Amino acid sequence: MTSSTQIYANQNNAQKSTGPVTEEGKTKVANNAVKHGIFSKKLILTDEDPIEYQNLLQQLQLELAPAGVLEQTLIERIAVSLWRQKRLLRAESATIELDRKPKNIASGVNQELNLSYSDKSIAEEDLTEFDSEHYQWCQKILTEYEKLDFDDPLELVILKKSFPLTYQQLITDAELDEQSPEEYLQEFQEPSEY
Repeated sequence: MTSSTQIYANQNNAQKSTGPVTEEGKTKVANNAVKHGIFSKKLILTDEDPIEYQNLLQQLQLELAPAGVLEQTLIERIAVSLWRQKRLLRAESATIELDRKPKNIASGVNQELNLSYSDKSIAEEDLTEFDSEHYQWCQKILTEYEKLDFDDPLELVILKKSFPLTYQQLITDAELDEQSPEEYLQEFQEPSEY
């Protein structure tokens, strides 16, 4: 049983653990929870190349030659949609690839963390099996995502009824960001910084 002295010490220590305080620290940990970035507010994630996005946008502009603000806005929306679809496909491919190579993954982790010759080394059987349910969920959400109409503002009622998996993921992401789903969606409808 924990003594009252220990409880008091734990409470005092907890007050000291408030997370990053500086802007640099906050920026550093801002993407800690990002797994796939499908509903990320940021257009370009830390592992993506902003130049690659700019090239995509420029190619679309050259090919479609927008005349006026409306056409330029539509091209930007096309670029954002293509960029996010590419991210989704990349996440799906990575999941499949991880399932195919558990032995290589275990070996790579052991080598990277210098665990190969220690009692903490990871064996192939230590890795969790590929979750076929999660894969099926990814397939279903990809199908839903491809059906979303980005030309119309997304209404939560329609989203909840017609795209339940996408809706649930949106609710989860909004909660993680400590926003209402409406506020979270509003940020997608605002013009991007690119």
